[in-house]
Amino acid sequence: MRMRCVDVQSELVAYLDNELSKIAKTVIEEHLESCERCTAEMIALQETVEASKTWQPIQPSSNFMIQLREQIEDASPPDLATELRHLRITLDLLTQQLQQEKHTSEIMDIEQVAAYLRMGVDELWSMLDDLPHFQLGYELRFKKSSIDEWIRAREDRNEPGIGDWYGDRWLQRMSRSSS
Repeated sequence: MRMRCVDVQSELVAYLDNELSKIAKTVIEEHLESCERCTAEMIALQETVEASKTWQPIQPSSNFMIQLREQIEDASPPDLATELRHLRITLDLLTQQLQQEKHTSEIMDIEQVAAYLRMGVDELWSMLDDLPHFQLGYELRFKKSSIDEWIRAREDRNEPGIGDWYGDRWLQRMSRSSS
């Protein structure tokens, strides 16, 4: 079994830590015998591991925190014009992101439409003939604005909806059907 260099290199740390199965270890060793690049990568990793074993933690000087506080206190705050300029740039960037997000969220998939209409995907599939949609490859897509228009059209026709089956309308329909 021949492994690609990218696969071997992604497993070198596990190999060096002896975390691989015997089979995986054997396959990597066979690859290393014939690949100078992966062997060099393994040697570099081994040297890094060895070097890290000799590192000692750095101890800050006893007055480090005092000096740091003094430097922070001595630092002059930016002037108001600079702050306003930074805020304006940030606001412009956020506005652009919101506009891009608005355009990208205009197109929805079936799960997003189901969530938007607060219904199950299966229930939405049964209504698919009524909903405005288009096909992109093998996927269905919906324009949010078209879904909103569809909702408004249903509201304008005053079609009975789920809420109409409760309360006075339900009682009126039941009394008419029983007479």
